[in-house]
Amino acid sequence: MDHLRDIFGMVMDVTSYHQARSSDDLDGDELLLLGIGLVVFGIAFMIYAHFF
Repeated sequence: MDHLRDIFGMVMDVTSYHQARSSDDLDGDELLLLGIGLVVFGIAFMIYAHFF
């Protein structure tokens, strides 16, 4: 669970960085989809790393 919390923290850092950097380029929906995609990727990677 610590790895999952670390990944979630990194995802939140990335999304906040994108929000601060390109708030003019991305609207809320695109930012939300980006965040969800990163979270799903992080979870899938942790499952993959755990089993393989």
